[in-house]
Amino acid sequence: YSAQSIVSGGAGGSGHDGGGNIGNGGNGGTGGSATTGSSLPGDGAHGGEGGDGGNAGSDEGKGGNGGDGGNATAPTLSLASGGDPGSGGIGGSIVGGDGQSGNPGSSSDGTYTQIQVQTQPMGVAINPVEGSTTRYVSNSGENTISVVDSVVGNVVYRIEGDLSNPQGSAFTPDGKTLYVANFGGGTVAVIDTDPTHGLTYNQVIGTIAVGNGPAHAAVNSAGTVLYVTNSTDGTVSAINTDPESGTYNQVIATITVGANPQFVVTTPDVDGVPKRAFVSNSADSTVSVIDIDPDSVNYNQVVSTVSVGAAPRGMVVSHDGTTLYVADVDAGSISVIDTSNLSVST
Repeated sequence: YSAQSIVSGGAGGSGHDGGGNIGNGGNGGTGGSATTGSSLPGDGAHGGEGGDGGNAGSDEGKGGNGGDGGNATAPTLSLASGGDPGSGGIGGSIVGGDGQSGNPGSSSDGTYTQIQVQTQPMGVAINPVEGSTTRYVSNSGENTISVVDSVVGNVVYRIEGDLSNPQGSAFTPDGKTLYVANFGGGTVAVIDTDPTHGLTYNQVIGTIAVGNGPAHAAVNSAGTVLYVTNSTDGTVSAINTDPESGTYNQVIATITVGANPQFVVTTPDVDGVPKRAFVSNSADSTVSVIDIDPDSVNYNQVVSTVSVGAAPRGMVVSHDGTTLYVADVDAGSISVIDTSNLSVST
């Protein structure tokens, strides 16, 4: 007989309340992490509970954010339980705002880590800057973006603001701006992801009106144009993303493609590879090919339409730009397209 052995992380401390009528509440502390090597039934690891954020002053001040739950690691996921998050503090009644609740702790078996975000996560964008550890998850059901740090192994921040059923997203190559397709709002949210920008870092700093049902996005290799699929309209919006341009963050072209366009990908900057954007049209089982070479007479025009399997959606282009892989959902197949001559094999 062996008694149960459960390793638990300590609870995070609660934030202090703001003083008197004016003052911000303190943030709650992060719960302690917990690790166990035992795989006996009834054993396990429980992350500590995050501390509650402090309340603001009665009139003015922002409530403190709740602390995150502690992470838990055990030999199997079933024995690892991340800590519960702390609650956000109450903001001032006149000026301020309530604090955010914390994030649940992650659960890991040492190899696989399960991170709790929010409802209906629809897309992930990885900051492309070498050495960056941040990943941005679109939570369509909560109108938020979860920021995940791969070293911490958990959500470290939650972006709120002008987000409406966010879905696909795309970074500029310098990692300083993230564009998110707001499926429910007919807009693209612009998020400042430059950590040197202080108060605007990881905040929605604007929106750009596009077509109806924007679903996914991709930036060209130069980082100067963003392409967004408008699934309801059967179009793609091309947005200038060059901050030195007079039309920065404005739609510069609306391109008619096939029915119910879903994903869009662009070719990498490789010698000999045509500069193209590919759009999967789910309702008519085609892929639209857009010329995205600014020096071409066909710039931002559809130059070919390729027939593929039924209901194409997800796509990825090879690193050398020579091959496009298309997931044909209803056909249960992958269409393989040679980007040089647009021949198809499955």
